[in-house]
Amino acid sequence: MGGSISGETQAELETRAARFAGVDFDALTDLKSVFGGATEWTVQVGPVRLFLIPFLSEWWFFDEVHHEWRFTGKKVGEARFLFENGVFHIVDASAVADAASQQSPRRSEPHESPAAPASPTIPRFCSACGAPAQSDWNFCLKCGAKLLGHA
Repeated sequence: MGGSISGETQAELETRAARFAGVDFDALTDLKSVFGGATEWTVQVGPVRLFLIPFLSEWWFFDEVHHEWRFTGKKVGEARFLFENGVFHIVDASAVADAASQQSPRRSEPHESPAAPASPTIPRFCSACGAPAQSDWNFCLKCGAKLLGHA
């Protein structure tokens, strides 16, 4: 799925960030001495660089086209970032939990066919600019980049 520059995963970074809950950030004069450098909070998921801002509990992505960091719209615990089959996905944490609970064994009557677990709708985003994209698009409508996972 992707490693990080510091060797940590998304879940490990979120766990580390949770240790700072309740810290009075206004009283701090030097955030770097408390949190370390930015690379310590960066994870690479496929071609996408993500940055967890620990004192805001926000996930940001690096927009390669505009060469700047942008907010993903997700805070710690709200989503999982995945790179599967050449496509970067942001999956809501509730959808991940629902999918996991649906995979638990279910009893069925002898003549009843088991129901297939519902797969969560996975939003798709351009790996170049982060704009939302539909599954049938070959190119990003915002920046024109070829969307990963298409021929």
